Amino acid sequence: SHSYAPIFPAQQQDASYGLFQGQYVYFATSTPGQENVASNLPFAPIFSHKRGFYDAPFQVALTIPGGDGKIYYTTNGTRPTKTTGTLYSNPINITTTTPLSAVVINSSNISSSVVSNTYIFPNDVINQTKTPAGYPTDWKESDATSSITADYEMDSRVTKATEYKDKIIPALKLLPTVNIVTDIGNLFSNVDNTTTGGIYIFTGLPHTESKVWERPTSVEYFNPNTGQEFQINCRLKLHGGNSRRPTNSPKHGFELGFVSTYGPSKLNFDIFNEKKSTKEFNSLVLRAGYNYTWAKNAVAQQTPAQYIQDSWAKTTQLDMEQPAAHETFVHLYLNNLYWGVYNISEEINNDFMESYFGDLEDNYDVVKEKETTTPSDGTMVAWNAFKSQITGVETNTNYQKIQGKNADGSVNTAYSNLLDVDNYIDYMLVNYYIGNGDWDANNWAVGRNRVTNNSGFRFFCWDAETSMVALADNKIITGTAGNPTAFMQYLKKNADFKVRIADRIKKHLLDAGGALTPAKNIERYQKLANEIEQSMICESARWSDWYAPYNPFTLNGHWIPRKNDLINNYFPQRTDVLLAQLKTASLYPSINAPTFTHYGGTINSPIDLGMSATSGTIYYTI
Repeated sequence: SHSYAPIFPAQQQDASYGLFQGQYVYFATSTPGQENVASNLPFAPIFSHKRGFYDAPFQVALTIPGGDGKIYYTTNGTRPTKTTGTLYSNPINITTTTPLSAVVINSSNISSSVVSNTYIFPNDVINQTKTPAGYPTDWKESDATSSITADYEMDSRVTKATEYKDKIIPALKLLPTVNIVTDIGNLFSNVDNTTTGGIYIFTGLPHTESKVWERPTSVEYFNPNTGQEFQINCRLKLHGGNSRRPTNSPKHGFELGFVSTYGPSKLNFDIFNEKKSTKEFNSLVLRAGYNYTWAKNAVAQQTPAQYIQDSWAKTTQLDMEQPAAHETFVHLYLNNLYWGVYNISEEINNDFMESYFGDLEDNYDVVKEKETTTPSDGTMVAWNAFKSQITGVETNTNYQKIQGKNADGSVNTAYSNLLDVDNYIDYMLVNYYIGNGDWDANNWAVGRNRVTNNSGFRFFCWDAETSMVALADNKIITGTAGNPTAFMQYLKKNADFKVRIADRIKKHLLDAGGALTPAKNIERYQKLANEIEQSMICESARWSDWYAPYNPFTLNGHWIPRKNDLINNYFPQRTDVLLAQLKTASLYPSINAPTFTHYGGTINSPIDLGMSATSGTIYYTI
């Protein structure tokens, strides 16, 4: 007998999977209860060397585990075929960073899946040149008349600096590595064509004319610290809005789509390694970072760049016991070129909703900013109903109705449950706290199951990188119709809601161990900072000289001082600043809640519970 652990591997449509001659392979025909046998479905080639880091040249042998066929391979990212690949005959010399891709084609001209193994030579990475072979020297933006100079180089002012030269290679191995292996033309072809154009260049205008071109790719992941790895063939698209435009930033984000057209329809892998995170994905986003990064076209944003504000917002939602997208940092390579520090995140879509709330993904509505007629998933019916009903929640009848309840709080199945109140409050507190500057006309997402009606819309932090800018920032604003801040202006008129938000504010900002207390905020930020701190040397060498080429931004000169400023000045004071703002906005009472002598929980013997207050009279129930 045999079992797959810790998770079941990715599968192909209409193909069986199992062991053959000691290798995991796909079969055209399943043979339950019998020995696996070869068929006309060719087995993918086997590589003699695993993907990973290497310091000296070596040779890779390719073999076929069973059946007939010939191996064709490429070493520049091109997807191998009989015409694009080299017929394998002898072991292949690997002397530099190489994305080795191979395919088996049998006598019936049927191809196996393409397999790639990228071999990374760190000494080559840190000496990456301005003009790598096969890559264009400029990147033309599709909605502009001029080009920008392409940026590939690792800046020697960083890689050879005394304080970094001995740390940069170890830093390349501190984070997991992701390799996107695809034809160079799929990324950089200067042809405005849906099929052959380079998606990295022809990005389109954000939100209005964004090209949604997609290309086939192989994606590899390996963690040098744990040995975990996977390789999967999937769909590659650009991700992001204004960050797509090369004149705004040369570093773009990507979306990886796991669909049967390109390979397995799911990625099965524990990529986030967290207790409650899913291990099955239809898609993942590789966030490049845009605002407040070293690749942004604004020195005022480059100087205080930290790269972790969005991650902090998501992990704060999780610490408030609310659902949120999980994330983690990686080093990204495009073929043989190092492309910087990226953040892998779950995408807020119906697949995400199914993973964390159950039922079928097709039963979920997902709506994001600027979506007024067509949602990301599902329909707009419930969201439009929510926006209509929220204007009348001043009365308790309407406030309860929007939660699917009668005026007395009992469930009424005739009413649609349109709002998860606690989730909404906690979401708003996170964005208020960070002073989210690119919100709320932008960068939010909501989701709801329209079939079960067991919960209202839940709100999710997304792209919160324009934040923690100034200690006094106040985002408790009137807001515009249809966006999260506007909903608060209606809800704050309801007496029951005022009590509820005051309870949540006390829980998160004032109670010991609250998710938005200074100590917890610093602890959360420091953990994220520790994750990427040394890797920022690599990011500095790759991108920090793009917009300010005279003096690259560095770890010691810019990143660490800004981190220390946040930890020593921003976080210790921001909770009190926000509390004062909430009081001014009539979202928290001027009188303090009573203090108990004992916290709730399991009690082993009787206690005398005391209560005290700074002013007023205490009333209680038991």
